[in-house]
Amino acid sequence: MSRWTDNLNMRHRAMVPLFLTIGIFLAGISGTLKVGLEKHLRQRHDNTMDQVEALQILQAKSYRQKLQTAVEVIEKDPVLRTAFLERDRGTLLDQVVPLFVQLNRSANITQIYFHEMDKICFLRAHSTNHYGDIVQRETLDEAVVTESEIVGMELGGRGAMTLRLVRPWYHEGLLIGYLELGMEMQWLTADIRRVLDLNIITVLDKTLLTESDWKKGKDTFGYTGKWTDYPGYVIADGSLAKVDPGLHEVLRKGDRISLSRIWQTNQSGPRQLSGLYPLIDFKSEVMGFQIVVWDASEVVRDHSSMFWILILGVFGIGVLILALGYYYLGQVQYDLDSAHEDLTHTLSLQVVATDEAEKMRLKAEASDQIKSNFLANMSHEIRTPMNGVLGMAEILLNSNLNEEQEEYASLVQTSAQSLMIIINDLLDISKIESQNLKLDLRSMDVRSVVDLVTQEIRPEAEEKGLSLTCTVAAEVPEKINCDPVRLKQVVVNLLDNALKFTPVGSVVFQVDLEASENSRSHLRFTVSDTGVGISPQEKDRLFEAFNQADNSTTRHFGGTGLGLAISRQLVTLMGGTLTFKSTEGMGSRFRFTLPVEVTNTTSDPSCCHIS
Repeated sequence: MSRWTDNLNMRHRAMVPLFLTIGIFLAGISGTLKVGLEKHLRQRHDNTMDQVEALQILQAKSYRQKLQTAVEVIEKDPVLRTAFLERDRGTLLDQVVPLFVQLNRSANITQIYFHEMDKICFLRAHSTNHYGDIVQRETLDEAVVTESEIVGMELGGRGAMTLRLVRPWYHEGLLIGYLELGMEMQWLTADIRRVLDLNIITVLDKTLLTESDWKKGKDTFGYTGKWTDYPGYVIADGSLAKVDPGLHEVLRKGDRISLSRIWQTNQSGPRQLSGLYPLIDFKSEVMGFQIVVWDASEVVRDHSSMFWILILGVFGIGVLILALGYYYLGQVQYDLDSAHEDLTHTLSLQVVATDEAEKMRLKAEASDQIKSNFLANMSHEIRTPMNGVLGMAEILLNSNLNEEQEEYASLVQTSAQSLMIIINDLLDISKIESQNLKLDLRSMDVRSVVDLVTQEIRPEAEEKGLSLTCTVAAEVPEKINCDPVRLKQVVVNLLDNALKFTPVGSVVFQVDLEASENSRSHLRFTVSDTGVGISPQEKDRLFEAFNQADNSTTRHFGGTGLGLAISRQLVTLMGGTLTFKSTEGMGSRFRFTLPVEVTNTTSDPSCCHIS
């Protein structure tokens, strides 16, 4: 019973690294998808605000053209001009009212004024019984002072935002008065709501209004807000019920609000995003702002669906890996227990001949070898489903996807490729330890290998802004007898480590001829960097499998800690020696020397430098 319990505990302990690996992988996917969602929502928010701004500009331009077309019709009408010159209000009224009704229906024009030169209103087509008063309006004042046409937004005393056009009216070169046309901007807000399917809330600055005029405007135009709702602002159109409580609180406190774009998120109920857009009058002064709100619930739902699909897929693969690992561990432990019991029984009876004892010893060693081969077997078993994942990801990427789906599929492919690299490292270390790794010696070109390594490492160096220099000495033979795949693997591991642990500075890779005798040469490969270096207390453990300088290194830079262990054993297998020197905070230098057979004595100087 005790042995069975020990075996079970051993299997459970062996499964812990697999559990941790899968857990870290799932956590990484979850974090990446969350960051991706926030980034997507921010981009969507910025695009929405850009669309609102573009539509505001386009619609304002269209309305200005309507006003200019309408004022030209009035200005050129001889009957209207004659009636105004003769101050015949009745004739002018009869002629202009039907025209006003037509312009109101076709162009949304809501106001037509005829002003005398002293700014006394002679006639309002939209309010025929109201005339004879002096009009106090900044657009009219500006037109009188400059004697030129003024077009722009103006906030009326009752809170109405009106796009106004004031044009001096000339007859035979003499100024006879002023024509003024107006259009309330509620039409513009309604168009934006309809086209972009947004909720737009108009907020005005109280300092530009009075309470009495605002209440009159509320009765006339049907404003939704109350004068007493907020100290510094008043709501003209819309409701703040679904806007971020933070912005709501700022308005309540009466604080001034920056009119630069801000991101607001309402976390309660449906996901809402909002931003601020300033309202500018014809003098480029701020009258208030509009709060643009859009519903992001559909985007969040789509992202959540994709998230759970990926999580369930990865979880399924993880369960399969764990099941296979648990099964193989049981088989290995069963074989070990059987061998142990047989050997104990044989030794206790002392009746087995020497040759039988030798067979049992070999059987026990074979069982130990089975345990050593476990990682190799596991790596092969894991590679099959991982190749399936990579294949399906490739098929998915080649299908018709939108930008967001393509980003998620690329994430799956990148994560699977990273896991495949870890699996390959595990396979290599298991092959080396079980002595099943064979070198494929062939005639190879040293410079071709260096070029391949340079092309592979270059993007990472450029991304980090590091100087990468690769040099092959002129005296290095062109052709040598070596395993190009394993040589490239060692060099890539060393260069990859150098780039990973070098935040700024340079990485240098050199190939030199150390010694040469007849057809045998000793080539020296050196990788130097200006990185973080290695502390003295960690140097003795540097080449141990699954080891890095400290635990924080794994968290910061990533990796399994197998690269240097594999590299050193590969160099040893090729007959060489891998050494290093390092000063903490100043950088490291890794060097290995290989005895090789020269198959071609000619040389071709080569050097590449990448910054």
